[in-house]
Amino acid sequence: MKKSILLPLLIFLFINFSLQAQTDSNVSDAEKFGNLMCDCINTLMDDMHPEIKRMMRNIEALGSEEAQKRFTTYIEEHPEESEEIMSDAKILQNFDQSIADIDVCVELEKFTKKDSFKENEAELEKEVADFLENKSKCVYAYIFYSIGAKNN
Repeated sequence: MKKSILLPLLIFLFINFSLQAQTDSNVSDAEKFGNLMCDCINTLMDDMHPEIKRMMRNIEALGSEEAQKRFTTYIEEHPEESEEIMSDAKILQNFDQSIADIDVCVELEKFTKKDSFKENEAELEKEVADFLENKSKCVYAYIFYSIGAKNN
């Protein structure tokens, strides 16, 4: 009886792994990069003070000058939160150092060093921007990507 259950289970697992391998190979570099970037930025932003998150969304929606004004006003009106907010702001100021210890960010960096990524980097830029803009989980990654694109 055990053998009759084991064989279908093994066949199922083999088919499942084969399908997963095919799916993984069909994912574009832009999609892989986008997903890694989303996961990296989300890991960084998860524990941030809500006002830091609001400021980042405001940068995208209202521009950095207006976002900064609103951020400053919030801190002035909520001095009891200023220490926590400023601590989180320092994490963002030291962005490269802050993401250096996040595993998925390290994986993202390794991915960008692959030859296939470097060869197609210019072509991937538009695809990555579209991917990030259209994925609801990538709100912050899109904001960071947009800020980076504006500064280059």
